[in-house]
Order: sequence, then C-alpha cells, then structure tokens
Amino acid sequence: MLTKITKENTHTIKNESFRNYAKVFVDIEKDTLESITSFGLHFEAHNEPTEKQRKLARLKMKKAIVRNNSKSVYVNRISSACEACQTGTGSYTSFISLNCHRDCYFCFNKNQDDYTFYLNHKKDVNEELNYLIKKGYQLKHLALTGGEPLLFKEDTVDFFRLSKEITPDTFTRLYTAGDLLTEDLLQQLQNAGLDEIRISIKMEDPLKRR
Repeated sequence: MLTKITKENTHTIKNESFRNYAKVFVDIEKDTLESITSFGLHFEAHNEPTEKQRKLARLKMKKAIVRNNSKSVYVNRISSACEACQTGTGSYTSFISLNCHRDCYFCFNKNQDDYTFYLNHKKDVNEELNYLIKKGYQLKHLALTGGEPLLFKEDTVDFFRLSKEITPDTFTRLYTAGDLLTEDLLQQLQNAGLDEIRISIKMEDPLKRR
C-alpha cells in the first residue's frame, strides 16, 4: 500500500536515514506550496468532493471511461492515436508553420526553437514525409499541427493526400482551432483520406466560436 509522507507521519518511519530524508522533502513541499500561494494561486481543498469530482462520478456511473488522472473522458471508443500518445512509438507530428490567428493560453509554441522564423516561413512537410518513408520509418500515426494548419488549406490537404498515397495504413489526424473549417474543406480533407480532426476549444470562447 502506498502512503503519502507528511509532517504528521514521518515519525513512523523506522529507518533513520530515510526519516531524515523524508523530513527534508516534506519541508521542501511546504515551502513550495507557500511560495505558489503567495502569488495568489490558491490550491483547491480536497476535503469535500468538488463539482468536477461529482460530475466525474456521475459520468463513471453512466459507463464513461475516465483516464489520464481524471483529465480525460471518453464514451464507447477512443482514438488509437490517443492511446499511442502514451508512448509515442511509431508516431510523428509536424507543422507547416507556427503562424496562428488565435492566441490560446495553453499553446506552448512560443517556447519552441525557431519560433520566430516559422511565424513567417513554411516547412515543406511533404518533403519531410517523403524523407521519413524513404528512410524506412514505420509510421502508425501521423499528425499535422501548427500554428493553425488551415491558414494553409491547400498545403494541408496535399499533405494528407500524400500520406494516404505513400503510407496508406498510417492513421492521420489534424489539429486545428476549427473556426476556419468549411463544408467544402471538410469534404476535401475526407477525400484526401484524413482519419481524424481534433478541434481545440476554449470554454471561455463565445458560443459562436465553439
């Protein structure tokens, strides 16, 4: 059984070296939490079930599957690409550009190498894909992200068309904010063989943008 080490139970540790080590890390945790709180970021109390926990419990009762430390929920089926993300084996994700018409708080693109360069320049993702296949990479899953790929609609459609031609058994997906999708573009992507679209939604967005 796993037991969290706290200030209240360190005295129960019989090994003196381990006990002293544990006390050091308990103090580090305390100082870290106090430092974070000093910036106005208060931690949620866990004594009573939160609204989130109550909703997750209701979803579980309805046979929904809750995974990733209660960070994701699915019903009936889950994309094989989601499961592949746990290991990354046989998966490859690329981007045409890091340019985007949105500025989402959860985006980490600004931390990427060559971020400024790829705001104004495009990668040749088709050449990149051809290179990987010629080198013998066995791709089970392939994704195109950004930036916003749909700022470059023709490049995006061409990429998935090529992937279906040269590696037809690879599962493909597109990451997008979604607001540049049209019925015509969706048809083009389907015809190109795209398997999955993942749309990033910010809950604070107005309904017309979701």
